[in-house]
Amino acid sequence: MMPQPKKTWLLTSLYFTLLYGVLLHGTATCREVHPFSQVTGTFYVSKSRVSARLTIFVEDLYLFHEMEPDDEDRLYSADLEPARMAHKQFLLDRVKILNADGQPLPSRVVEVSALGIDEKGWSVDKLMDHTIDYDLEFDLSEAPEYLTIVQDIVDANFVFRSELRLVVRQEGQANLSTSILRPGDPYTVRFDWSAGQPGLEASEEEIEKWLNRDREATLGITSYDSVYSFLYITRREVRHEILIPLGTLARIFEIPRADPDFLTIAEQETARALIEQYYAEGNPIKIDGIDVAPIADRIDFYGLSLKDFAQRAEPRDVSMASGRVGIILAYPCKGEPNRVELTWTKFTSDIRKVETVVFTPGESSKFEFSRFKEENTFAWLNPEQKDQQDLGPIAADLPPQKFYPWLAAIIILGWLGMLAFIPACRARRSMALGSGIAALLPAMVICFSPNLWLPIPWDKPPSISESQQENVFKTLLSNVYRAFDYRDNEEVYDCLAQSVTGELLSDVYLEIRNGLEVQEQGGAVALVDDIEFLDVTPALDFMEHEASPPAYLVECRWNVSGTIEHWGHIHRRKNQYLGIFKVRPSEGDWRLVDLDLKQEERLENKRELRKF
Repeated sequence: MMPQPKKTWLLTSLYFTLLYGVLLHGTATCREVHPFSQVTGTFYVSKSRVSARLTIFVEDLYLFHEMEPDDEDRLYSADLEPARMAHKQFLLDRVKILNADGQPLPSRVVEVSALGIDEKGWSVDKLMDHTIDYDLEFDLSEAPEYLTIVQDIVDANFVFRSELRLVVRQEGQANLSTSILRPGDPYTVRFDWSAGQPGLEASEEEIEKWLNRDREATLGITSYDSVYSFLYITRREVRHEILIPLGTLARIFEIPRADPDFLTIAEQETARALIEQYYAEGNPIKIDGIDVAPIADRIDFYGLSLKDFAQRAEPRDVSMASGRVGIILAYPCKGEPNRVELTWTKFTSDIRKVETVVFTPGESSKFEFSRFKEENTFAWLNPEQKDQQDLGPIAADLPPQKFYPWLAAIIILGWLGMLAFIPACRARRSMALGSGIAALLPAMVICFSPNLWLPIPWDKPPSISESQQENVFKTLLSNVYRAFDYRDNEEVYDCLAQSVTGELLSDVYLEIRNGLEVQEQGGAVALVDDIEFLDVTPALDFMEHEASPPAYLVECRWNVSGTIEHWGHIHRRKNQYLGIFKVRPSEGDWRLVDLDLKQEERLENKRELRKF
């Protein structure tokens, strides 16, 4: 019985040996080629055209054009020559250069190198030893600022993939741009045609200086296929800003569109809802230990021409190859946060690492999220652990109001004297009783209403010192500006109501908001950094002609400095105002009751890049 297992083992070994031989032979005869297209492309960009040389392996002709080798797996000129010519249109269809609007440039093949094949032909397994050059030209209507290169070198069944190793050079310039493109991956290059660019003989120092200038011009957004992440921690809110290529999002989830190359204005509304949902379910943020749901403050679609992503882009169809999406997620705070934690969970095959720039009061830092790290949480602790500034009302601690008991006594004595002259008949007594009640009522009001202020011609009204008047006014105006730290309009109004009376509330809200809004930033409201009181001149005493609670006037000249930060750059604004305010107690607290704005002047409005 023992020989049976031995026989089975021999037969099994023979079977797998034969099978391996068949597979090996099949691999050699059917497809002993490199099943992956590698193309090298050199793109030379001038103001009027782009000249490109695409170098391919002859194997590509075998991969993408139908041909059959002979029994010895050899191909000849008669097989490869038609494919060499047909490959011209293949490359024109599958290698494109798009302008800034995403439209393809007109192109043509101007020259093709010869095969150089002899009558013996070439073995299929040796096709990688030979190359062909295709010279293409792309027409430009003007000197380009942006060009996007895309390739789709695949066969009809998407069996053979490819990569395009490209080098881009600008005419007369020393700088090079390089990349490796997979099918469908766009590569965008920015060109600067202004004077002062480093030439071919430029030193490293000159090139570095130009690169820094270029970075300032593009506000630090220098890569067009990368994901940018900025985390802002302010006393108003925590804000996460994400700039991501539109094509990257389209590979994460389906974005419905009629044209595969463009997303129309109407289609962008549906895309916004999908993007909001996608990010609402990931990248959670905790503020002081509490999970805070994001508010999708803005989801905007941008083309290549826009550099300042804080601006509201004009609605337009956006190219899927070069379009980008700016996502601003706001996490409101009830007060300045003491601890913030951000966890990145939205990794994909395209997004393996994300470097986030974190801006906190007074400093900036970087944190890298990676799908290869076990812990992807950034945590920040407020080093100062500040208590919140009290924006509540300011009690009007005035000197006690005048109490005039002698006035009540005069009224009562006058009534008694009147009784002495009234005859003692019943009708006269009734009249006396009525007049007495009429006299006693004001006397009782005077006695039991100490907050009632009665202007007495021969007595001075109550007063507070000039320094107290100035301090009260400065605190009120500072609280008015700090009210705009809140995001919600109702909260802003509630906070303003602590310092401004109802009659003036709407006017002050509109006046202050208009001063803080930056229209070129989509109407965003600047965060007030500083209020500088240049000249505060209060009245020396209460206004004597007031008939109700006392008030005083203040003439003030002041500066307000504010900033708006988005995408790693700052918009600084500084305004100067001159106005006359009236300050008066209302419901027991000091409030601004009137404003006469005399002058408004813009002192500063500049944009600068954050250093990080």
